[in-house]
Amino acid sequence: MKGRIYTDSEAGRQTYNAGDVFYWAPGHVPGAIDDSEYVDFAPKTEFLELIDGVRKAMGG
Repeated sequence: MKGRIYTDSEAGRQTYNAGDVFYWAPGHVPGAIDDSEYVDFAPKTEFLELIDGVRKAMGG
């Protein structure tokens, strides 16, 4: 929607700009280059498991 984001993975760094459509395979590490907004579609159960793990890793 706006900004620039990236993912680091075994394949290297991929950069995405506003308007790009992309697929993030398992094992990616995302980051923002600019203030960014994007829409993320993911299977609910797997996504909630991921978020739970992130919260635990961050001490929450």
